[in-house]
Amino acid sequence: MKFSVKSALIVLAVAISMGNFSCKEKDLTCTAIIKVVRSIGGPAPSAKVTLTSEYGQLSETHDLDPALVEPNNTKITDANGEVSFTFKYPAILDIKVTHISYGTAEDLVKLEEGETVTKTVTLQ
Repeated sequence: MKFSVKSALIVLAVAISMGNFSCKEKDLTCTAIIKVVRSIGGPAPSAKVTLTSEYGQLSETHDLDPALVEPNNTKITDANGEVSFTFKYPAILDIKVTHISYGTAEDLVKLEEGETVTKTVTLQ
């Protein structure tokens, strides 16, 4: 059986494209969706949510190396009482929520590699 140049090029192109798919890096991005609710039920819009680690406040774009920690990883919940944070790597983070009318709450969230994690925090 004789291969033509065209057949050889097709085989080569398929082999290269398969190699590109198998060599892609795995997406490690972790997303935390924090839902803040009132103790009597319902969302708590305009609550201040801060995520921290043992190193202090975090930057969403940095890992947990203390040399890369930046201040102010705080967001305000939307009308549905939700905020989202995205990080490069998995971690266990402290959540602190404060609301001028509904009080405060603290909890933990564990970010999983390449996943979106939703955590509901109830204000007291």
